[in-house]
Amino acid sequence: MRTVITGGTSHIARALTPFFLGKGDELCLFARRPEALKGLDVRVESDFSRLAGLEYDLLINCIGAGTPNLIREDPHLWFSVLEPFDNLALASLKRNPEALYVHFSSGAVFDRDANAPVDEESSKTFFPNHLTMEQWYPVAQLYAEAKHRSLPALRILDLRIFSFFSRFIDLESGYFMTELVKALVEKRPFATTRQEIVRDFPAPADLAALIRRAAEQPSLNTALDVRSAKSVSKSEILRAFAEKFSLRYEYTDLRESSPNGHAEIYFSDSRRAEETTGVSPRFTSLETLLTETEALLASLS
Repeated sequence: MRTVITGGTSHIARALTPFFLGKGDELCLFARRPEALKGLDVRVESDFSRLAGLEYDLLINCIGAGTPNLIREDPHLWFSVLEPFDNLALASLKRNPEALYVHFSSGAVFDRDANAPVDEESSKTFFPNHLTMEQWYPVAQLYAEAKHRSLPALRILDLRIFSFFSRFIDLESGYFMTELVKALVEKRPFATTRQEIVRDFPAPADLAALIRRAAEQPSLNTALDVRSAKSVSKSEILRAFAEKFSLRYEYTDLRESSPNGHAEIYFSDSRRAEETTGVSPRFTSLETLLTETEALLASLS
């Protein structure tokens, strides 16, 4: 399979790349910082205009606007970065009408209910005269999804990611899990609130398997929620990491914040991804967090 990944240095791209190498695939990565991919036995392009002339079977757009810490400084990145590269991908796809385009959306397109995960009936409410910064990102992603549905003749798959963690994550990202791992690295207690949260972290291997099977579907233009075999709560994470990595943690009154907003329960209960592709996730969120953290810590030692 001829596969192209744009945003080759991004977190998700680096987590997926190993699963598209060494399997007989012809892989090409597009990256604005190609020097960051030195050592990979793969074709790397930095001139994104070359995408227009490529022939491929699968195009995976992993370009993101930035980490929470970066977005706090410049929220306009949600619009100025994502849209141009999505349009570039769509223009290229029209020259490869048999190919599948995979675009990463977000669970932020749904209202965040503190009491339940989202499902097929979940919705999003906007007040146009009172849009807050927390709503800018959902607006950008919903716009992209609507644009993709308006092109039914093309094979386009929006994969909504609710949370993602792998050994390739930037520890300065500002996420709950990166702050936890930083505490392990720096051998200090991890400070967090007593508020319980529930999250879902799909394994990179499961995400890659889902994409591969989707690429085999003859006709596909939809959005699917990505999930693991089982979600995980903060208390479960703290206990497991204390047991496996000797994590020390303490509680604080300072509330964790994110430019994407905050919710106690943030994952999907939808099984439509499995029904559409026939692929079920093999790994739980906790298994993924433990495995990927162990690999990350080993890479730093």
